[in-house]
Amino acid sequence: LKELVVYQTPPVIHIYDVVEYGRRFYLQLAFTSDVGWCLHDPQPAVMTPNPYLLHHHRVSVQGLLAGDAERPTPSTGSILLRRILSDQLGVQTLIPVRFLWGLLPSALLRQYEFWQNPDESLMGCPRGADGRPTLLRVALVKEGPPDKSGHGCAPASAVVRRVGLRLAHK
Repeated sequence: LKELVVYQTPPVIHIYDVVEYGRRFYLQLAFTSDVGWCLHDPQPAVMTPNPYLLHHHRVSVQGLLAGDAERPTPSTGSILLRRILSDQLGVQTLIPVRFLWGLLPSALLRQYEFWQNPDESLMGCPRGADGRPTLLRVALVKEGPPDKSGHGCAPASAVVRRVGLRLAHK
């Protein structure tokens, strides 16, 4: 199963695989018609003329295509990883990075591991101990009626904040 996201301005298409994971459905970026308008840097990227500009404006501008829209949707087993760090945070569920491709910048996905909170927000914990310790907080802003199908199709946007951590000195 695939989901197509088509934008008129800028003229770009993102194609996602709909993947079942832990009895929920997630989107996994499979193809983008222009990596300049995608938050993920999929490899390999191929330089080709932008068909929209060529057809409508008779201008040949090169763009980077990436991914494979015709690849079958992967079918793999899944296991949910959950944790409880505190009563205040509640149960958090690890979100594999592949389900965030194209939704958050790749630079953040390489630096942080993301856990979903009970209120559906995300908390990004640093993967390594490089530099100043920070957390990412990703709050969802729901923009319409809720999705009762379980396919994650409710419209929403996100606000990403980086928060510095204070370390206890010995």
